This record gives sequence, structure tokens and C-alpha cells, in this order.
Amino acid sequence: MPSRKWKWFVIILALVVNLDTIRYDFTLDDPLVITGNAFVQEGWKSIPKIFSTVNLEGYSGEKESNYRPLSISQFAIEKSIFGLNPTGFHLLHILYYSLVCMLVFVFLTLILRGVDPWIPFVITILYTIHPIHVEVVANLKSRDEIMGMIGILSSLILILRPTNSLMSRLALGLTACVAFFSKESALPLILVAPLTLYFFREKSIRQIVSDSAPIWIAAILYLFMRQVIARTPGPNFTLEENALFYFSAPER
Repeated sequence: MPSRKWKWFVIILALVVNLDTIRYDFTLDDPLVITGNAFVQEGWKSIPKIFSTVNLEGYSGEKESNYRPLSISQFAIEKSIFGLNPTGFHLLHILYYSLVCMLVFVFLTLILRGVDPWIPFVITILYTIHPIHVEVVANLKSRDEIMGMIGILSSLILILRPTNSLMSRLALGLTACVAFFSKESALPLILVAPLTLYFFREKSIRQIVSDSAPIWIAAILYLFMRQVIARTPGPNFTLEENALFYFSAPER
């Protein structure tokens, strides 16, 4: 396992690199999920309502097809704590990103066993400071992306560790729920997790299926709730809303 000092170095580096964002105001997309969202303005007491409605219903009343309640629930709690002061929102946002970077380091050390530990450490440093991550850190709307990544990495770390206790399986199901209920783009985890075991651990197909089961159960729970609440693909959905609709097959 990686040195605790190295983990703290990654966390502190991520904080330092992005600390300036705590001075930022709410940005262009933030009214969708914070300042213009009626459910978020009600604070933490609206969490049951957030989990029983679609993504933008609190903003526009629109019954669209996205169901991402976790990050919006976080914003509701933060609204209860910070009011509409963006500093607190941004500070927590940076902390979550720092956690992502630390989890990247832990995950890399687990799949690169036998490799010089400096290699996953350097890769993580490059990930942490890469400018492509500026938008996801500076834009609070991207909390769903960050929480999805936390859920994905935590699930992969748990599934790679050799334990079959009930608590570890419950923890795996919980982290998978964090990923799926943050954003539906985390759903490929249902294939990534067993493939990770196949390529990086010597396990039989039966063991892989057994170890991956909590993730699949979490995915079924999410898809069931999404279907019931969002009525996917939604009453107003058209094919033109898919960015790939006008592309040819090779372009897709």
C-alpha cells in the first residue's frame, strides 16, 4: 500500500493548485443546481423530494430524463450550512477533488503491483495538476462528475482488495450507489469492475461474478429508480438531442 505521506502530499497538492477557486462566484451553469433550484433553496429538508424527482425539476419544473440526485442533495445540505455564500461550496468542491486525486494514487498502486511506487506517484501528480481538470474543479455544476469519480475509484479499490466479508460487500454496494446516483455516465463500472479483476487479479470467472455482484445490484437499484422517477427516456426526448444523431457510423 502507498505511504500515508504520499497520500497526504497528493491531497495537499490538489488543494494548493486549486485553492484560488474559493474566491470564485457561482458560474453560468450553477443556477441549474444551486441558486436557481427551488429544492436546493429549501435546504437539507428537501432531500427526499430531490431523490423523488428528476435532475432539473427543481429548476424549471421540466420532466426531463436525467436522474442525478446525489450532488443536488449535497448542494441542499451546503445551502443549509453556508447560505448562498459560494466560498463554502467551492471549498468543499476542492476537497472532493483532492479526494479523487488521492484515490487515483491508491488505485494505481493496486493495479501496478511490483512496479516502482514512484511510477503511480508521478502519474497521479500529472493527473492532479493537469489543466484539463480546471473546469471540473472551478464549476460547481460538475460536482456530479467528481462524486461519480469518487464512487468509481472507491468501488474499484474495494473490489481489488482481498476480502469477502459482509461489511466489505455492503461498502462496495454503497460506493457503487455513490457513482451511479451521481451521474449515469458511471454505469460502465458494471463492466469495468469485472474486467479489472480479470486483468489484474488471478480469479476464476465464478469469483469475479461473485465479487462484482454488489455493483450490479446497485446498478439495478439505480436503473429501477431512474425508470420509475424519470420515465426514461422522458416525455420530451427527441433523437436530435443525442449529439451523435447526425454522425455517420464510423464517426460515432
